[in-house]
Amino acid sequence: MVNIVINDKGGVGKSTMSNHVLSSYLYIKNTEKVKFYEIDDENKSILRFKDSNVLDAALVDVEMIDSFIENIFYTDEDLIVDVGGNLTATKFLNHLEEFGGFAAQVIYYIPLLDSDQDASNAEKIYNRIREFDSKSKIVFVLNRCTNRDNQELVKREFMDFFGEDVLDVPGVDRDSNTDLLMINSSHIYRLAGRLGKTVLELSQEDYEEAKNEISIQRWNNKDNPEIEKEASLILFLLKQSNVAKRLINGEYKALFKDLNRITGED
Repeated sequence: MVNIVINDKGGVGKSTMSNHVLSSYLYIKNTEKVKFYEIDDENKSILRFKDSNVLDAALVDVEMIDSFIENIFYTDEDLIVDVGGNLTATKFLNHLEEFGGFAAQVIYYIPLLDSDQDASNAEKIYNRIREFDSKSKIVFVLNRCTNRDNQELVKREFMDFFGEDVLDVPGVDRDSNTDLLMINSSHIYRLAGRLGKTVLELSQEDYEEAKNEISIQRWNNKDNPEIEKEASLILFLLKQSNVAKRLINGEYKALFKDLNRITGED
């Protein structure tokens, strides 16, 4: 299945969805590295993941979109395509329209935050896809929720997406073949990305041995600034790894259950 994460607006959480949530889901499902393609000439953040144990990542030049689509047109593999914002998203959809959409099974994920502009942009991308693909599932990914388990709160936060009759807010029109995925806000997504790891990988790191070793060094080399700096780093990484573990053992279980339903794996 081709999983396309797309929005023409940057900063809406495409990386959270593609690099962390979706890639971890497919990795656990298939027990092998996930083929991951980033199409973006401006933001090449995926290069940070060159040593990832989860992602088999590659950059696709914007000028090669046409041949890229042709190469994966009939694929039956699970893969992720992270489409950059601005003109890259427009170019990708324009080229894809020339093929009439993929022959392969595809799901489109449109991430958005809780602003009126994000809702408008998400609806624009949704309508653009439906111009040439009326059958594939489109999933709106509501990013940085305060609490995804509190549906009333989510509806208030994403009022411009859901609509609000009292305030004459129309909301986003969508057909019966759309779905929702809600992701809570967490600093760990950005941090894991800076470390060149998925959240799943960060959760699997074990810093206990390093903590014990640096403790001995600190005892034997009191007031050594380099050792103090390394000790602080290990303590920081240990703490963040535990945050990632809690996310994997908590919210990710609900997210993976949602993705099972969305992908038909139930």
